[in-house]
Amino acid sequence: MDLRTIVTLARAVQARDPYAAGRSERVTRLAQRIAGELGFGVELNHAIAVGVVCADIGKIGLPDRLLQGRGQLSDEDYATLRSYPAMSSYILGELDLPAVVKEMARSHLERWDGNGGPDGLAGESIPVFARILAVSDAVDATSFADVAPQAGTRFCPATVAAAERSLAADRALRAYVAA
Repeated sequence: MDLRTIVTLARAVQARDPYAAGRSERVTRLAQRIAGELGFGVELNHAIAVGVVCADIGKIGLPDRLLQGRGQLSDEDYATLRSYPAMSSYILGELDLPAVVKEMARSHLERWDGNGGPDGLAGESIPVFARILAVSDAVDATSFADVAPQAGTRFCPATVAAAERSLAADRALRAYVAA
């Protein structure tokens, strides 16, 4: 399977998820800006974009009711939702992709405090690009004001600070993410 095929499959998965409309473009743009704030060069921008698109490919195994967010979620539902990065990792495992992409797919639901999944990683043991994706995705899903208080518990403090600088420095990005 080549990269175009896997990206097409990932986009098919996103089409099942109403939350995903326009998400990958917004999250990619913010993630690339955060990476720049953290000192990474533009040579990683393509890998970041692929990582954002491929991170949710494991959602292919999730029931529609979980993707569509209808009704109260049980503990079992939350466990199922937290398991999809392991499936993403499995799907992407044999592909010749940059490590950044695979790390983003597997570890973007890890939490700074170690209470995430699928591996229970904490702090600096969470790959940096997974931390960047976690913050970018959360800002897009909610707002920076909702993300900022979770620095040090759910999110990496340095990544949250880089997101704040990114949004403060780029008015167009602020408006784009808030759209």
